[in-house]
Amino acid sequence: MNAFETSQGEIALGKMAIAKTRNKDLSAFAMMMIKDHRTANGELTELAKEKGINLPSECLACDADFKNFHDLNTEEFEQQYAKKMVDDHEAAVKLFTEASQNEQDPRLKKVGCRKTADAEASSRHG
Repeated sequence: MNAFETSQGEIALGKMAIAKTRNKDLSAFAMMMIKDHRTANGELTELAKEKGINLPSECLACDADFKNFHDLNTEEFEQQYAKKMVDDHEAAVKLFTEASQNEQDPRLKKVGCRKTADAEASSRHG
């Protein structure tokens, strides 16, 4: 489940952002991302349990990102974090839009529709 792993990475980077940044807006944004992604992962975890799907406990692809971001100074981190959040947001909108249009499982389709609406709303507020 790509969405679950991606959310795990967003949560880890959000925690790092809170620890590294001096920018209050970026810190508030990171807190919002952590909250939103924990909520999304809770829904995905519930669905996965019902379907007997084992979700990964870690995101190996995220580990490389985490190390790269960890090694940046504060200014570089803030710039790269903001860019990554925009890039990841666009990818999430695409993923959830595809799920809302193409998913056969009605519950997953419903999650896709809801998350597409959430992502579009956050684009208007961001």
